[in-house]
Amino acid sequence: MNVMMGIDASTTPTIMIDMASASAGLGMSDVAMHIHHAVPPQLLENGGEESLVQYYLDILRNELKCNYPDEVAWRHYKLAVIDYCRFFAGRMWKTATPETMAQKVNNKNIANINRSVPSALRFVRVVDSYLKEIEATL
Repeated sequence: MNVMMGIDASTTPTIMIDMASASAGLGMSDVAMHIHHAVPPQLLENGGEESLVQYYLDILRNELKCNYPDEVAWRHYKLAVIDYCRFFAGRMWKTATPETMAQKVNNKNIANINRSVPSALRFVRVVDSYLKEIEATL
């Protein structure tokens, strides 16, 4: 986390920015990251992941009157999950082992997929299925 402070605090607010992953991306990137970062794997099974994404889309449509067609939104979500894996594997899993995950298991400030072997394995399975699905459309 970075703190940006203006020269004159009365005219320029202090803001906090997470520069570690600042980038342009799909609208579903934050949804994908949050779901796989924070939700325990057992809650994502049996349609749990799909229900969370669908709830998000329903709120966008019903409350914010946003037109985000399901087909486009789901493709964006799946691409965002794959991209989150690229980011995570390149930065967080370089030295990950079951032992290092066990040391972090109770730290809620660390992503589930970096402190829980079941979360990590489920995430890899999901990414693999999304990759296969998207590759089949190319």
